[in-house]
Amino acid sequence: MLDNWMIDFEGFRADLPRDSYIWASLADDIGGPTQLVVRDCVGSAGGEHAVAIRLVGGERGALGDVHKGVGWCKVERSFNHHADPRMPALIAVDGPLWQGLYEGLPPTGKALAINTATPGASARIGIGTVPPAVSAPPLASSPYDPLPDLPGLIGYYRPDALHDGDGNPLRDGAPVTELQDLSPAHHHGAPTGSPAVFETAAVNGLAALRFTGGQYAFPAMQGTSGAATWFFVAKRLPTFDSAPGRPGALRTNGQGWQLDYLLMSRSAESDNDWAVYAVRCTAGAARRLQTYTNGYPYELRRDDRVRTVGWSTPVLGYRPDHGQALQGLVASAVVCDTALSDQQVADTCRYLVNRYQIPM
Repeated sequence: MLDNWMIDFEGFRADLPRDSYIWASLADDIGGPTQLVVRDCVGSAGGEHAVAIRLVGGERGALGDVHKGVGWCKVERSFNHHADPRMPALIAVDGPLWQGLYEGLPPTGKALAINTATPGASARIGIGTVPPAVSAPPLASSPYDPLPDLPGLIGYYRPDALHDGDGNPLRDGAPVTELQDLSPAHHHGAPTGSPAVFETAAVNGLAALRFTGGQYAFPAMQGTSGAATWFFVAKRLPTFDSAPGRPGALRTNGQGWQLDYLLMSRSAESDNDWAVYAVRCTAGAARRLQTYTNGYPYELRRDDRVRTVGWSTPVLGYRPDHGQALQGLVASAVVCDTALSDQQVADTCRYLVNRYQIPM
């Protein structure tokens, strides 16, 4: 909390800060996302590129986090006088991460908030109430789906493409007795326990699977590269395990992904909003585990002692060795037996964000 501060840049020499008065990050190394409150503050000696507050994303804690709470910025009666008229905005936001509230007389002659992030991101800060989330621009009308062409694709599951034994679309509420693979590998999933329920028009008019405690096993799915890149469109981080109970498994563990009991990278997670989750693990001399949410890098960890990704009857939805049952919705799952490039990860996330119109 900054209460009753006077903040002033003393000149514009190259060795002095020029970007913002307050630079707030959501990194949670100190125990959780930032809860920033700015009250009765004034600022002067701004500039063409300076803003009063810059909220920075691309770090852990960036999404509304089911475990830690959402990152908030609350501004009360601040920067509404003694602000340089050349400043472009009161607040600049980098990434789809912040919610905020401004109370009191807003500044005049400049925007309340501007978005400095890459296209597709949005931040929400409003007067009185926080405005609703904004979805990514819709895809141009085209039947082309680029995901079957991904390198190393060994599993592609999309509920809106499911059909029954007679080739008819599934009806709302029907149990899904086979999770059909759209990849060339044809690694279909068979349910054990309670099968997921087919739910029509769950997200952007497209279907999803509602898990109620069961799982799907993929007996024939095998990887050979020791690397992996996976994508999921879901509410809550889906529970997936490449080799349940075996060494070298890449699996969901709590709020993130774990490889071989040693290497762990957390992930932003929400149980209220749809999101595109991705994880990438390299093979070779350097073992890196990287997570993404809605296309934004979240956490990168490295431990060269770990085994490469192992495979043995992967499961989606439940891990009996850890007692983790998925209670959530999944609209897409993409499994690649390779470490995709940064550009391939970004392109795939962008496609999924747009296809499902994920609010950010």
